[in-house]
Amino acid sequence: MSMYRQLWLSILASMLIALFASLFASLMNARGYLETQLSMKNQDNATTLALALSQGDTDADDVVLAVTALFNSGHYELIQVIDPNGKPIVEKVHTGADLGAPGWFVRALPLSVSPGQAEISRGWKRLGTVTLMSRAQFAYKSLWNTALTMTGAILAAGLLGGILVTLVLRRLREPMHAVISQAHAINEHRFISIPEPNVPELRELASAMNDTVGRLKARFEEDARLYEGLRRIANFDVMTGLANRTFFLASLEHALETDESLFGALAIVRVGRLNRINRQHGRAATDELLVRIGRAVGELTTCCAGSFAGRLNGADFALLLPAGCNHREPMEELLDELLRAAEPIGGPDTLAYIGFGNFRQGDNPTHLLARIDAAVATAELTGTGCVVEAVTEDASALPETADQWRAALRHALQHKDDLKLVHHAIHLNGDNAPHRECPLRVRLDEDSDWLTASRFLPQAERLGLVQELDLATLTLALAELEANARIGGLWVNVSASTMADPEFQRQMLHLFEAHRRAAPASGWRFPRPAVGVAWPLCAPWRANSNPWVYASVLNTMAITSTRSACSTTWAWTSSRSIVASYTTSTRTPAIRRSSPGFARSPTASVFRSSPRVSRTNRNWTCSWPWASMASPDWRCTRREILTDWPPPLKKGE
Repeated sequence: MSMYRQLWLSILASMLIALFASLFASLMNARGYLETQLSMKNQDNATTLALALSQGDTDADDVVLAVTALFNSGHYELIQVIDPNGKPIVEKVHTGADLGAPGWFVRALPLSVSPGQAEISRGWKRLGTVTLMSRAQFAYKSLWNTALTMTGAILAAGLLGGILVTLVLRRLREPMHAVISQAHAINEHRFISIPEPNVPELRELASAMNDTVGRLKARFEEDARLYEGLRRIANFDVMTGLANRTFFLASLEHALETDESLFGALAIVRVGRLNRINRQHGRAATDELLVRIGRAVGELTTCCAGSFAGRLNGADFALLLPAGCNHREPMEELLDELLRAAEPIGGPDTLAYIGFGNFRQGDNPTHLLARIDAAVATAELTGTGCVVEAVTEDASALPETADQWRAALRHALQHKDDLKLVHHAIHLNGDNAPHRECPLRVRLDEDSDWLTASRFLPQAERLGLVQELDLATLTLALAELEANARIGGLWVNVSASTMADPEFQRQMLHLFEAHRRAAPASGWRFPRPAVGVAWPLCAPWRANSNPWVYASVLNTMAITSTRSACSTTWAWTSSRSIVASYTTSTRTPAIRRSSPGFARSPTASVFRSSPRVSRTNRNWTCSWPWASMASPDWRCTRREILTDWPPPLKKGE
């Protein structure tokens, strides 16, 4: 029961108690008054009757007649006359049942009336005694009417009092409700002031509450600023303003666990050559570069509704992308924006790599991050800023951490049964001998599938195991050439970093010396940055007339790039000539490239001066003379103007 109802009932009950007490007192007074009046009336009537009977010579019959006449003409309950001996001379008793009031009322308020008595005498002689009792019907009726009147008045007064109490409490309730609403608003962090009522006590309460609200508002605002600062420090990167690693990974886990999540893809952006930029330009410039990169990544979240960006570590940024849309185009646009933002600080050599892939609710976040990270590592191997989409697969079959990858690749290198070359037949112009391209395949354990280079090479590059894998590749290739003399040539894949390493060059030359019978028929493929070191490596076999030592760019994967995508093919033919096909195409929305082929056109002429350049239908053709050669030339085909053409070879080599 509410306080107002209790107060209302208390006041009303108090009023009713007071009124009923007044009613009771009034009834008691009325009953006493009626009892006194009836007793006096009884005595007066008895005395009058006794005086009347004492006059003259009155016998018994006269007494009976006088008593009967009085009884019939008045309202008496009892008239009795007895002689001195106690024998009744006459006795009249009323036998009616009408009491003038309800029986319960009569029983509740009985009238105690004394009968009137008087002596009948003549001189000094006592003739008898008269006893008289008037009827109480009229007294009860009067008392009942008084009770009814008082009860009606009390009820009316109680009703009026209840109305007045209700009005007063309603007036008091409004300020109390305002205080209660103010308290609820405080719980909801809404700080409002209320008007002060006229009631002194409530005015003090409202004033105290308003003062409290003012202090709480100031305190909460201060705490809110402090909390927001701590929240940003705990969940956001101070430099870029993006979500930090902990907050982003928590959001990723929530997206993978929640069926109603709007996210459906994860992208990782890596800034390349950040350490070199830090060494060359200083920490301030590097920080400014990261701020620009973070701003560009953050702007994608405003353009692509439903995205969420974060920074994982120094050079890595991440994006949660909405489901149900094409993510390649915004990733390519982001790559362009990143390169434009970074160029004023890091120069045109600043690179960015993006790997992205879709996910489903319920995927393991560790496997997902490993899959996207592998795509970024694949993009790094291209040497140019590009976007790589992660292969959708069961990542649980692959190692997840760097230590697991290192252990698995070490195991494969130690157990040669887990390494093999896959043969793909190729045919070169002007040569009918069968040649084979032999990319390396790795098996991490006996029960797993054979992995392509795009699967294990990015991790091997990070762990520094590429050189050992390349040396194992050459060893397997030479073993196959020794075992099968009918093979006209083999193409094997060698990374650029490996070819540029002097220690690997020494090991490779030593390996070829150990397999001199098969070495002239051997070949290798490597990325364009290693072209400059390829020709000196061939020096030990320049005087050898055995055919075919090949080198070409390893470019068998589908990529998207914002920089020029180059492919270069070199061949050392049996006539000791060099034929090169050098093709470069500028960025398109999706450039899909495969292993380049050899130059198909025969040697046109020999020049001993500067290269001669001609242009036909947007194709650039250049013939570069070679002083020590009789007939071959260097032929270059280009779709757009090259900024770094021709490739770095010294004349006369």
